[in-house]
Amino acid sequence: MKRWLCLGLYGLMAVCGWAQPADSLCFLKGDSLLLQEFEALCYRHAEVKRAAAEAQHFDTLPFISYRLESFRRQQVFRLAQPSVRVPERELQVRMRQIFKYLPQNVTSSRLRQTEQFMDSLARALRQGADFQGCVQRFSDDKQTRWISRLEVPAELEKQAFGLQPGEVSPPFYTPMGLHLIQVLDRKERRPHGFHEEPPMSVEEASLSRLLDELKKKYAYTPHPAAIRQLGRSASASQVLFTLQGEVYTVADWTLFARSCPASPRHQFEAFLTKSLLDRALHRLDQDFPEADAAFRSYRDSLLVYEFTRQQFLNDGVGEEARWRAYFEQHRSDYRFESPKFQGVVIRTVSKRAAKQVRRFLKKLPESEWPEAVRLTFAGDRHPEVNVTSGVFSRGDHAWVDYRVFRQKKPDTQPDYPVVLVMGKKIKGPLSFEEVRHEVIRDCFRDWEEQWMKRFQAENGKEEGL
Repeated sequence: MKRWLCLGLYGLMAVCGWAQPADSLCFLKGDSLLLQEFEALCYRHAEVKRAAAEAQHFDTLPFISYRLESFRRQQVFRLAQPSVRVPERELQVRMRQIFKYLPQNVTSSRLRQTEQFMDSLARALRQGADFQGCVQRFSDDKQTRWISRLEVPAELEKQAFGLQPGEVSPPFYTPMGLHLIQVLDRKERRPHGFHEEPPMSVEEASLSRLLDELKKKYAYTPHPAAIRQLGRSASASQVLFTLQGEVYTVADWTLFARSCPASPRHQFEAFLTKSLLDRALHRLDQDFPEADAAFRSYRDSLLVYEFTRQQFLNDGVGEEARWRAYFEQHRSDYRFESPKFQGVVIRTVSKRAAKQVRRFLKKLPESEWPEAVRLTFAGDRHPEVNVTSGVFSRGDHAWVDYRVFRQKKPDTQPDYPVVLVMGKKIKGPLSFEEVRHEVIRDCFRDWEEQWMKRFQAENGKEEGL
């Protein structure tokens, strides 16, 4: 029973279209500081952005609609799993698939044809056929994607997370159709981001308890005789059960069963689960106010995030050229409070060795000194020489303080009695890379300020946040 109860729950949470927008903020990936800055940007003026997103009907976008529906269903599931904790790490798999969509009203002949076709493809793949070539030729879904648990139907999750990289599944059904998948990679990630909802696990006992509670709450009244006749001579108008007086007939079950291949008994269990959970979803605000409050909070944050993302990208704020131009225009904003020294400190065992190092570095542009020092003098390659490069503030290095900032002379170390200091004083960063994060942060904030002014002017009102 667990398999079909889970399918009934997870099938409702299936992606209603695989057309989630590609992540166009990929420059944030792997850079936690930039990601935090972008999310902080989303939070600022959140009420204005949420209202603007609602006015432009962002909640009707397919990607947004799916995520909202998925989250709403997760709230119902949490009623069965109130003690679920957010995992420290979440497993993801990268997969591609040969997928054939099957509508709910699929005919039995088309169903058989599709099964035979997928079986023949599976045999061809076992004999060495190219999986990617089959995807391009035959699949209704040609994307390669990373998936997490609860983003896909239960059967797809079971297959994908049960395979190792390179392995191919047998053909299998989900409520969306027939699948043949190949796993390409697996990884763990730490869930983050205010717009992301952590995955949850399924426990049969908890789900069964929830279903029992929902049956009582919604006055579930079965009609045993009609249920026993399913799959035999039951007429379409026969009543299977009622929920709060609403009638569910054999015709309703038949429509559901077309996309849920199984025995009539298992199909009925899945159909009843779907019907109970659907009613809980539609009455979330009335029957489960805490779950509804969590849903509304998630909805608002998702609308704000997506609205900010689109405005951000439309204005080209995520482009490197824009950041560099901003740095050039505001270079004076990044001047140091007091001068610094950019260069190298050369400590050697003799004057002759010091002159050799100085002659070597003099042949190179100053911008290449740090890399030259790292490649040539790091480790034990030249134990008679110790070279330190970088940008030094007052107090960072005793010999820089003495030679450049006219401070007290430090004691000479016996191992390296000869000391040379090469470089120049600087009043600010010489390149964008030196202050990359600061520039991008300021560019984000400057864009947001300008956007708010433009938004207020276009809408003829002021915002007092």
